[in-house]
Amino acid sequence: MRLHVRHTTTYDYSEPVFLEPHNLHLAPLQRSYFFLEDFKVTISPTPAGQADVLDLFDNPTQQAWFDGLHERLTVTSEMTVKTVGFNPFKFLQYPLTGLNANDIYGKEMATILQPFLHFDHNSITQEIHSLLTQLSKESDYDILKFIRVLLEYIYKGWDHEVRAHANVWSPSYCYEQKKGSCRDLAWMMINMLRSAGLASRFVSGYSFNPDLAEGHELHAWLEVLIPGGGWIGVDPGLGLFVTQHFVPLAVGSEPRYTMPVMGTYRGGAQASLTSVVEMTSLEG
Repeated sequence: MRLHVRHTTTYDYSEPVFLEPHNLHLAPLQRSYFFLEDFKVTISPTPAGQADVLDLFDNPTQQAWFDGLHERLTVTSEMTVKTVGFNPFKFLQYPLTGLNANDIYGKEMATILQPFLHFDHNSITQEIHSLLTQLSKESDYDILKFIRVLLEYIYKGWDHEVRAHANVWSPSYCYEQKKGSCRDLAWMMINMLRSAGLASRFVSGYSFNPDLAEGHELHAWLEVLIPGGGWIGVDPGLGLFVTQHFVPLAVGSEPRYTMPVMGTYRGGAQASLTSVVEMTSLEG
């Protein structure tokens, strides 16, 4: 399958502002199941300078800096990718001695993975802890089975809603509401997995739904580190493991590190954001 993605982000300001340097996470991450055929980014106003770097999480990042005052910033990315089906479970899972970080990864690796194991202790309530303990027992302490059981539990028990605001709910609030955006559900499941000793990270990108002619949006899911299998994609909003329909743009220990356009401006103007994602399936 070949996919064409056009993503336009526009910031309008109530009065002219000076744009501080911006970081763009719009180039797709390398994955074995898709191949990037072409990619370009157009920025208006034209930047005074640009640079391509790798950020803390090894995400391809385009830096842009500006001169002068501006009332609008528009960033448009276009890409064509070719994807192929794959089996996310085709790997040799290492034998385990228990479901905690030291047993799963070893003490040295668990130390290295601390940013992806840290969770909000206040958000993992006694009710959530009891639930995870119950699901662990039902899964016979098998990692993949535990993830599948938790994924199904969240997908069936929480309503997936579209929310345009950039903020992410706390895991406990999302748990209580029994609903949430893709970002909220992913962040809740990440904290659940981390509290069970499983390193997890937040992912921002695109998910293609062949049943939608339009209305595609930025999507969020998570990846969990499986010994022997590496980072495995999981989407609690859709209730499935990642397929060839997912195109990741950025990963991070927290959602705030994965935004596609990151930057600030000088001045007291009010800013409004418009984001449009168009995804089309091409022949071939």
